[in-house]
Amino acid sequence: MAHPTTEPVPRTMASAFVLLLAVTAAAQDGEERKARPDPLHGAWLRALALGKTDKAPVLAFVLPPATAKVDAERTAALRRRERDLGMAAPESEHSEAARANPPAITARDLLLRQLQLLRLPECRPGRFGIGAHDVKPTPSLAILALTIPVVAAAERCGAAPGETVVLLGPDGRRQHGFALDLLDHDAFVQRLGKVLLDPATLQARAANVPADLARDVAALPTAPQQIFLEDNALEDRLRSRLAAAAPLLVTIRDGEVVPHPVLWLLDELRPPLGTEKPGLPYEMCTGCGMSFIPQAYHNVLQLIGP
Repeated sequence: MAHPTTEPVPRTMASAFVLLLAVTAAAQDGEERKARPDPLHGAWLRALALGKTDKAPVLAFVLPPATAKVDAERTAALRRRERDLGMAAPESEHSEAARANPPAITARDLLLRQLQLLRLPECRPGRFGIGAHDVKPTPSLAILALTIPVVAAAERCGAAPGETVVLLGPDGRRQHGFALDLLDHDAFVQRLGKVLLDPATLQARAANVPADLARDVAALPTAPQQIFLEDNALEDRLRSRLAAAAPLLVTIRDGEVVPHPVLWLLDELRPPLGTEKPGLPYEMCTGCGMSFIPQAYHNVLQLIGP
């Protein structure tokens, strides 16, 4: 009696079947990706809304692709700067600080940590007692305060190839693009300063600061050694509208940028949109300044999302 035989599936048919499965899986993955909320989309919309409300430029830091890498030289330069500023422990030190500040391994790591360096105030031991510090805002921090900083993908902010920073007007339209090395603070201040720190531009913006914000600015302490504000409500109001009030907090004297002494404090807990800080303890004796460490020294900005 003859038994039926099972004919093998032709190789071409098997290959076609595997290809069909792969295409179907890729299509499903694509649909899932489209369905996922873009974690930076909300940050971008908020930046545009704040630009209109505060009549302030939007400063977009271009987010590199997720797969972009950085070479060892760029990483080493970043680590040297972080160590010089006390933000990172030596590589050989097996401490919590060293683990909290790992070497940058992608271009996104590098961007966010360079951005953190731009936000640091100048902090040196002060002359006003134990634990006191002489904390001064820098020109780069003044530029950030005058704008709505946000991290955005190149296609979203209209960046051309090679550009790392894009400046948009309060209406959200692109005005300038800059191919900058963000570790070069002098170049950052020079290029952005030509637009944002022009005396005539600052004067025009200062004339349009809302009256309530102008009163709040006038109520700020002006002592250079002031490292905190006792009026928390005043601090909260100015921080929430910093870009609108900043034209009264930044002046140009003899060609030099002179930020208000407490400008760094107002920007301290105002990280660029699209970023966050890890929830680490922030200890500060507000009565005397002992144990005071600027918040920017505690941690490094981290991207929300992929």
